[in-house]
Amino acid sequence: YNGTNHGIEVHKECIDYANEKLEMFKDKTDVFDAFGFCEPVFSH
Repeated sequence: YNGTNHGIEVHKECIDYANEKLEMFKDKTDVFDAFGFCEPVFSH
């Protein structure tokens, strides 16, 4: 399993929200120190 999700979002606002939450997660978590992270890519 490679973590790929082939869903395409219809609403750009959802992509913007997902990217905001991803950045918040990356800024506030310590998981990057201990584990590899496969960063999601959101597309419209």
